[in-house]
Amino acid sequence: MFNDLVKNKFSILWIIIIFIILFNYISFNFFIKDFIELEKNENYKSLVTLNTHIDSKFNTLKISATDYAQWDQTYDFIEDKNKEFIYENFRDDSVTIENINANFILFINNKNEKIFGQFTKDLNIKDEEDFTKFIIPSLEKDNYSTIIKYNEKYYYLVKSKITKSDLTGDFRGYVYLGKLLTMESFNKDYESILKIIDIDPHESDIKLRNRFIDDVSVHFYYQKDILSNIITLNNQEKALISFKLEMPRKIYLQGENSILVFNFIVSSLILLIFFIFYLYLHQLKKLNLNLEKRVSEEIIKQKAQEEILIQQTRLAEMGNMINNIAHQWRQPLNSLGLILQNIQFSFEYGDLTQESLNKSLDKSDKIINAMSNTIDTFRNFFIANKEKALFQIEHSIDSTLIILNTILSHHNIDVEKNIKDDIKIFAHENEFSQVLLNIITNSKDALVENSIKNPKIEIIVKKENDKAIITIEDNANGINEELLDKVFVPYFTTKKKGTGIGLYMSKIIIEQNMKGTIDVKNGSKGAVFTITLPL
Repeated sequence: MFNDLVKNKFSILWIIIIFIILFNYISFNFFIKDFIELEKNENYKSLVTLNTHIDSKFNTLKISATDYAQWDQTYDFIEDKNKEFIYENFRDDSVTIENINANFILFINNKNEKIFGQFTKDLNIKDEEDFTKFIIPSLEKDNYSTIIKYNEKYYYLVKSKITKSDLTGDFRGYVYLGKLLTMESFNKDYESILKIIDIDPHESDIKLRNRFIDDVSVHFYYQKDILSNIITLNNQEKALISFKLEMPRKIYLQGENSILVFNFIVSSLILLIFFIFYLYLHQLKKLNLNLEKRVSEEIIKQKAQEEILIQQTRLAEMGNMINNIAHQWRQPLNSLGLILQNIQFSFEYGDLTQESLNKSLDKSDKIINAMSNTIDTFRNFFIANKEKALFQIEHSIDSTLIILNTILSHHNIDVEKNIKDDIKIFAHENEFSQVLLNIITNSKDALVENSIKNPKIEIIVKKENDKAIITIEDNANGINEELLDKVFVPYFTTKKKGTGIGLYMSKIIIEQNMKGTIDVKNGSKGAVFTITLPL
């Protein structure tokens, strides 16, 4: 596929285009987050400033209303309706309301009856009684500040309890103080970007704290050039008024332009790099053609050498098997020779009877059958089974030990078999037996080479967590620690006439063919081979 890409210029071009598109997309979304965050911070500052302005309007009214409400003259006026109080404080040439930056004031007793009210002329209130009846229920219960809408105009409204200056005496009513809410009253910075709108029904994205209003919620509308903030003031979960504050997205647009310029520069560099890289690949391709040809030739040579080496290994194993058969047959052949000599001597001396002949023939037949069984055992051991089958691990171990019985006995090697669980597995039995043969033969060679007294090989079979564990341990003093990692490496051997194929082939059989694992470590007495197979 790599070579195809080198040959096909259009494929490389499409890869570059796709890469650049992905890079620009990821880069833009990664960096724009920082500019959006900066934009949010600046926008939040404007919202806080606006909220502070509203808070200050309420605060100014609240201070003035409290001053009137806690004035002893006011406390008496609510009770006796003294006209002198009105004249001193609210006669025509008085500018008291304007001085406290209010548009109207109402004195209401504890029966919700208006005792006195005054309105500035610019309010143009046609029916003051109707206006008063509208205002009084606007601040029921414990509410002391709100915004009201009357005849399409909005008003800041606060109230304070009328008490004596020392806070003694019974509660006698409220002082209501109001201020017309106009866009002109806001800072000039908001002159063109703030306006009153219909109540917004959307859920808020953030909330702001205000001392006089229960809840100030803000909902964001993002447009290309404008970030619209819909600010809704609520009291007792009732919407009072909504503002739209439109903030120009200068930070976002500047950030967007900066990122686009950055991406253009980087994309141009990527195109240049890929162009240079393509020229390099084109040149490299010529070198690879020669290298591939040489590698191919070397692989063919190496495979041929491997085939020769494996064939030599098979011949060596066959020689070992013939040697084992010879050991197995030596004693039976000697016994047959002795039986034939006895028959001959008995015949020459006239002692041969039908009964003695029959006994000799029976004995010879048993020996021949035993020799025939030995041949069958060796023959079956090397038959390649094409299909997997269910077999007992213990049976495979026994078959292997029969093959090696004579050579192990010859070197006085004791084999201890410890079968803790009767386990059957589904695989090629002969392949598994070949692995056992390789491991036990390596243990035998180590025991003989190290001249171990009381040589011993222990085979343990058990089941753990739905897996078969076969452990083969000898007492040949173990393997050099520096060589442990190389035991299963192909062609690695410490024997003078070894091929280094046996344990490598065993690893291939266990891990690839049987989906298990095989490893080796040094135990307290010698090498410990552990085979783990799934059941």
